[in-house]
Amino acid sequence: MKEAREKLERAKDVFLGELEKAVGANRFEVERLKAANNAAEEALVMKQFEPMEN
Repeated sequence: MKEAREKLERAKDVFLGELEKAVGANRFEVERLKAANNAAEEALVMKQFEPMEN
């Protein structure tokens, strides 16, 4: 999970640049970028936590 977060942090500037380009772009491109962002955020959320037993 830490690796995924670091990867997103490295790509943040590129993503934000694309988002800025999308302002004024057609709505399909904006929706595509939003979906990609939502998928990236969802990948970082821990859905279930099961601690290891000692």
